Amino acid sequence: MEPNRIANLILILRVSTFLVLAVCLIIFALNKITVTVNIFDYTQGVKIKVTFQDVPTYRYEFYVAVLGLFYTVVQLPFAIYLVIIGKRPVSHGCFPEFDFYGDKVISCLLGTATGAGFAYSCEIKKFMNVLFTRISGEVKGAGEARTDYNSFINRGIIATLFMLLGFTFMVIVSTLTSSKQVRKTTSSFYGHGSFV
Repeated sequence: MEPNRIANLILILRVSTFLVLAVCLIIFALNKITVTVNIFDYTQGVKIKVTFQDVPTYRYEFYVAVLGLFYTVVQLPFAIYLVIIGKRPVSHGCFPEFDFYGDKVISCLLGTATGAGFAYSCEIKKFMNVLFTRISGEVKGAGEARTDYNSFINRGIIATLFMLLGFTFMVIVSTLTSSKQVRKTTSSFYGHGSFV
């Protein structure tokens, strides 16, 4: 693939990563429920507010998405410059290594957050369904609480799907920057010109 097409593809993937991680953050930030719990047939129930901050796995996903979004925002001007001008603004020093290792680290973080989010969501959804099935006849409002918790978990799954897309885009970017780094290293080792 020619260097200009690679630069265009990297820019498209970085913009796509930015967009899906922004959607992921918005979904997490808006994901909250208020559940009324009735204990021992008291007439007035206790209201419990649940947000993504109350779930450590969702909190981890949220902060990884923030980090990924920040990294993408830092990388976007350089990707745009590369597409418009045709060369890197800084092609020596540690910047190519920053691209190389930064893309790998962010990809790994997005991958772990995605896996954790799906694992937590699936397990807690099974647990909550069993729990609410067992207590539905004994606790007032259990059916409504079950619906609220299911919608909370479903929104967590949707946010995790967007994170999965961001992870996929970053893996592709990471692969493209790796191939550029490998070509540059091998071409300079064998005495040929460098790549981009």
